[in-house]
Amino acid sequence: MLREGSPIQALVSPLLAVWLASAGAQPIQELEAACAEGRGAECAMLGTIYREGIGVTVDECLAARFFDRACALGNGDGCTGLGAMYEDGSCVQRELDQAPALHEKACSSGSGMGCKNLGDLYRQGGAGIPRNPERGDFYLRKACGMGTDSACDEIPPDVQLEVRGEQDLLADSSSLAVAGELERGSFAIVATILLQYPQYAPALRLEGRVSPLRWGILRPYAGVGVNLRWLAVAVRASAGIDLQLSHLHLSVDLGGEYFFIRPADQAVASKPLALPLSLGVGWSF
Repeated sequence: MLREGSPIQALVSPLLAVWLASAGAQPIQELEAACAEGRGAECAMLGTIYREGIGVTVDECLAARFFDRACALGNGDGCTGLGAMYEDGSCVQRELDQAPALHEKACSSGSGMGCKNLGDLYRQGGAGIPRNPERGDFYLRKACGMGTDSACDEIPPDVQLEVRGEQDLLADSSSLAVAGELERGSFAIVATILLQYPQYAPALRLEGRVSPLRWGILRPYAGVGVNLRWLAVAVRASAGIDLQLSHLHLSVDLGGEYFFIRPADQAVASKPLALPLSLGVGWSF
């Protein structure tokens, strides 16, 4: 049975655990054959199976060997598992200074749990890593963007203020906007106040955003929301990307708005569709 909270827990799904426990030795033999052929994912899975005792007797030394082979083959989950074993001193000698490099390699190889473990090390300090909560939060956000829910739970809310310039690609209209964003993990709530030219019409935009992935300092996002003007209401969808340089943020996005309430005295009456392209610069706190 998987140990609750174990770093290895994220490497195998509960359904697979049940399947292995009921299927007997044959799947283990198939995984071992695949691992011998140089398939790192299967080696990492074997490490998980033997460390957690899924359908087999627990053998942490054998688990360490499979994790080590998986890591050598470039599999991030294998590096994560091996790093956790060095931290715990399970079969291998407890060497905390080995863990950071393994978690770094795991994170670079696409392992969300590797990024989370590295983030925890930076937030807490130790194992040869100086305490750096800001860098720790960076790795936790990266892990969260990779789908590691436990990392999302540890991220403190991030507040960002931004100034944006917008141009409607379907109309001769531009806007100056000030936006406030409250981000937690992969999700954000954004409130934007716009002043549109040449109509000088103020507007309030409320939007929810999700960032399913992170590519280093790049955060692509998609959003849905509403645009509220005086006696006019639009639904909105957008997609963009945020370049994060520590506290400084640079963003670009393209939105689509449809004004389903558009009074006759408003400029949007004849053009219910808007396609604003925006560029922004912001600062996070």
